[in-house]
Amino acid sequence: MEEEPFFVGVKNPTELRRDLLGTSKDIIISLKKYEEIMEMRNNKIRLSIDLHNKNKEIKMLAAQLADVIPKTKLKAELGHTHAAVRSEIKHIREDNVTELDKLEKELASIDKKIGTLE
Repeated sequence: MEEEPFFVGVKNPTELRRDLLGTSKDIIISLKKYEEIMEMRNNKIRLSIDLHNKNKEIKMLAAQLADVIPKTKLKAELGHTHAAVRSEIKHIREDNVTELDKLEKELASIDKKIGTLE
């Protein structure tokens, strides 16, 4: 038996294409949000590991300092500066944005295609 060609008539192909592009846009938006969440999780893990390492280093340096400084009854207050920590956090945030940029470009191209259909 030979297979006969089977054709399906599509009503309103422009509307169907617009719907498909809209769905593709929604999927890309969801992927973009997923990438942002994964980036935040990775940053959180990286920052917590970095914090743990810095705490260990601070404890070690404080112990070394306590050994070197002569024992007295006077205690001095230490000033805390957060500028170094803030600059490091800012540097980490600026890394790894490439996947999000790709998704944004694809989203823009789909928006452009939807605009030409209307």
